[in-house]
Amino acid sequence: MSDLLDELSERAAAEDYRRQRQEASARKSGFVPMRPDELQQLTDFDAVLRRIRLIPGITGSETSLQLATPRTTRARLA
Repeated sequence: MSDLLDELSERAAAEDYRRQRQEASARKSGFVPMRPDELQQLTDFDAVLRRIRLIPGITGSETSLQLATPRTTRARLA
């Protein structure tokens, strides 16, 4: 049991170190991470895209129009 806990601790430490290195590299390169609200918008918009795909007979130009107006689309498809 102790060996398992040691292995889990080592994995957690390695993962934490990897995360810290990624964050440091991102800061150094000027990368700006997305805010939680931006991530939520992408998640919501992904659901809209999936629903648009299921609309029978929708054309490419109609899809482009739907994508250009995500708020309107989201309200209409909800």
